[in-house]
Amino acid sequence: MAKVSWQVLRKDRELLVITVLSFACSIVVLVGLWVPAIWLFDASGPADGGKGGMNQTLALVGLATALALTVVGVFFKGALVSGAHERLSGGDPTVRSSLRRATSRLPALLPWAVLTFAVGLILAALKERAGRLGRFMTDMVGAAWGVRHVPGHPCDDRRRARHRQRPR
Repeated sequence: MAKVSWQVLRKDRELLVITVLSFACSIVVLVGLWVPAIWLFDASGPADGGKGGMNQTLALVGLATALALTVVGVFFKGALVSGAHERLSGGDPTVRSSLRRATSRLPALLPWAVLTFAVGLILAALKERAGRLGRFMTDMVGAAWGVRHVPGHPCDDRRRARHRQRPR
């Protein structure tokens, strides 16, 4: 798998631009969520006189940030998978064609991003509360999830084609 991925990247170095775009969008999301939140909090001060308002605000902005970054990551991963799939199918992918294909798959990518966010949140909560063995187990489950969720990505046309062929 790594050898095939390396061959795709050697033929299409242009696809590396997708990772740069993902990074840039992540920075925009971080700045877009945190700068207003910090500015509003500084301007208004703690709503409850300093008795936890900041913690609630930070938690809410933190969750929104995690979800938004997950959506950005899943979208650009979908674009990268799309470009690699096009190359392996004999095509000549561009950044534009990869992004266009991922955009056309947004109805499938958004629920996938929410699921990925939820699994990550659950694993983080379990890891925080678990002992040494529990942390090891959540790391193993997290690694298995990380390996599993790429091949079944919603941009994978073969999976979608198999699903359409099934009789109902």
